Amino acid sequence: MRSVGSGSLLVPLLVPLLVPLLLATACSALDDFETQIQDEATIPGTFNMATPVPLPFSGSFTSFTLNSDREFANRGVGPDDVDAIFVKSVHVESTEPMRDRLDVLVDEMTLSVSAPGLEQKVLATKTDFPMGPAVDLDVVPNFNLKPYAVATSMSVSATVKLKQAPLFTTTLRTIVTLAIDVNLLGV
Repeated sequence: MRSVGSGSLLVPLLVPLLVPLLLATACSALDDFETQIQDEATIPGTFNMATPVPLPFSGSFTSFTLNSDREFANRGVGPDDVDAIFVKSVHVESTEPMRDRLDVLVDEMTLSVSAPGLEQKVLATKTDFPMGPAVDLDVVPNFNLKPYAVATSMSVSATVKLKQAPLFTTTLRTIVTLAIDVNLLGV
């Protein structure tokens, strides 16, 4: 019995099946990248602690568009090239880490996304803040941001409920890391 002869007949049959799989695996790392958007919001020393209130972001969270993002432009990626955009992480930190402890100040925080014509959706939340000046929020899994990012404008907003009235003004920096899946083949 010659196993070499019978095995060699299988190779031509398997090659057409394996090549696309190998190419897809090799390309998947090439068409994924990460980018970050960040903004700051100030909690005044007179902030109301009884109910959740909006954090007043004033920078890139108020009007993000995929068409105008520098990271996308530098990579030559347009809206039609993007298959999906997912939130990988949301990091919130005090700009005065020696002074501010989020676990003492913040009871809960919710980060949401909105765009014209689309329903506002929660991106991430946190209700149990560890000791310290920074925290990673719990991201809603598998939420595709692409419809929001390709809209005329996408805005990210936050609401916060405080444990106690702050003694002084606190500025929070929020950094959202996005995982971008790009279709290199144009299909």
